[in-house]
Amino acid sequence: MRILSITYIIFLSSCGLIVGQEPNENVKKEQEFQELLKKSKEIQVKSEVAINVATEQSNKTITKAANTIVTLKEEVKELKQELNETKKKLDSTNDVGNDIKFNLLPISGGEENR
Repeated sequence: MRILSITYIIFLSSCGLIVGQEPNENVKKEQEFQELLKKSKEIQVKSEVAINVATEQSNKTITKAANTIVTLKEEVKELKQELNETKKKLDSTNDVGNDIKFNLLPISGGEENR
């Protein structure tokens, strides 16, 4: 019985040494690697969200710029049409009254017109 109890004590103490040992380097490295993978996945998710937001804002900006361009083209077209109509009126007025001729001079802000 004494031998059995001594063997049992030795067995328990050796188990305590095995269980109480520090984890070896491979286990630590694996844990660090897993943590790095977890952080990498979190960063990737945040990056995807940021890219989606940036793409959305970029699309809004492009759409707004395209709409502005279309509006400006329409305004230019209307102004050209008005200019052509005004030219026609001036030409027709000039043709009717050959006795009265007038010249259109450019408007300038300098002192040369005073």
